[in-house]
Amino acid sequence: MNDFTILHLSDLHINGTGKGLTPLLKNLLSDIKEELKPVDNVILVITGDIIDKANYEKCKENVLAFFEQLKDVLAEKLKDVYIVPGNHDRVHKPFDECTIEYYDEARSEEFKKSYWQYIMVGYGEYISLINNIYGILGVSHRADNTYGVRCTEINGKKICFLSLDTSWSSNGGEQDIRALKFGRFQAEDIYQQYNKAVEDKNADLVIALAHHPLDWLTGKEQSIAQGELLSVNRLRANIYISGHVHNRDVINWQNNRHSMTTLVSGIGWPEGSDLHSAPHVYSCYTFNLDLNSIDVYVRSSNEANCFKPDFRIYTQENQVKNRKIVMPINITETQPYFELGAVKGRSPKVCYITPQMIKEISGMMQLIMRCQSAMSWKLQSLRYDYIEQIRPASYSQYLKDKK
Repeated sequence: MNDFTILHLSDLHINGTGKGLTPLLKNLLSDIKEELKPVDNVILVITGDIIDKANYEKCKENVLAFFEQLKDVLAEKLKDVYIVPGNHDRVHKPFDECTIEYYDEARSEEFKKSYWQYIMVGYGEYISLINNIYGILGVSHRADNTYGVRCTEINGKKICFLSLDTSWSSNGGEQDIRALKFGRFQAEDIYQQYNKAVEDKNADLVIALAHHPLDWLTGKEQSIAQGELLSVNRLRANIYISGHVHNRDVINWQNNRHSMTTLVSGIGWPEGSDLHSAPHVYSCYTFNLDLNSIDVYVRSSNEANCFKPDFRIYTQENQVKNRKIVMPINITETQPYFELGAVKGRSPKVCYITPQMIKEISGMMQLIMRCQSAMSWKLQSLRYDYIEQIRPASYSQYLKDKK
C-alpha cells in the first residue's frame, strides 16, 4: 500500500506572546496527536496566515513555540513540510498598491523583472520565519521565494507539490474577493520548475497549494490558473488545497480528460476574537495511490474549543458512520456504473452506483446467503433421509452376497 496523510493547517492566526500557547492551540496539538496515531507517513501542509496581521515583532516567538511542540507531536511520522503565504503573512508597504496596479497580463514578464522585487520586500519577515520553522521541523529545504515546485517520495511514489502565491496582490479583507491576481509570470515559472522537478516523467500525484480558493481570483486570472492546473499538457494537478475562508469544503473540477479536487480548511481567527464566532477547523487527508482514493477527515471545535468530527460536512449515512468522506483521486479513472442490456441498434444503458443501490444490493446478498444456507440444510436433510430408506435393503443384499 502507498498510504500517506496530509495534515492540513491553515489560518492559524497566531497572535500570542512568549512561549505559552492558548488553550485552542494546546487542544489542537492534543487532537492532532490522537488523530494521527494510526498513520505512519505525514506531510504537513500550511496554506497561509500563520501569524495574525503580520505582527512578527510581537508574535514570532509564540509561532516558533507552537511548531516546536508540533514537532514533538509528529515525531518520526513527519516526512516533509510545505508552506505557502497568506495575506496576513505579508507586511503591507506604502508602495504596494501602486506596484500591484502596474501588473498587466500582456506585460507579465516585464512586471516580474521590474516590480516583483518590491513585492518581495513585504515577504522578508515571512521567509525568515518559515525557514526557522523548516529548521525546527527538521526539513533541509530553505525558501527564497513565495512560490515554487518541490517533490516528496514516499514508498517509491513521487508526489509533486506546486506551491502558489495567491496573496501577493492582496489588499487584505473582503475587498479581495474576485480581485486577486495570479500572474502569468508565476504560471510560467511554476510550469518550468515542474518540468525540471519531474524530469520528463509525470509525477504519481500533483498537489497544488495556495492560500485563497480559486474563485477569489478575478475571472480572467481564475481562467489562467485553472487552465494551467487542469491541462494534461501543463501541470495536470489532481488536488488543490487552500484556506483563507476559515471554513471547510470539498469541490470537484473536471473535464473529460482530467479532474481536480479542491480541499478547503482553516482554523480561523485567534481564540476569543470578536471577528470569529464559527468553529475552528483543520483536516487530514489520507491518500492511497494504488486504490485511487482519498479519505477526508475534518475536525472542528466545540464551544470549549475541543476538536470533534465535523458532522456538518458528513452528509451521507456512510460518512457519518465512518466519520470521513471517501472519494477518488482522479474521477475520470473511475467507472461508477455498470452496463445494462442493450436494445438492438442502441448502445447499452448504464446504471450508476448510488449509496441506496449499495444498501439494496447488500440486503439482497444477505437474503441470497440465507437462501443458500437454507437450501444446503434441506439438501443435506434429504440426503440423510434417502440413506436411511435404502440402508436395510442394501444391508440384506450385502449379507446374501456374502453367503
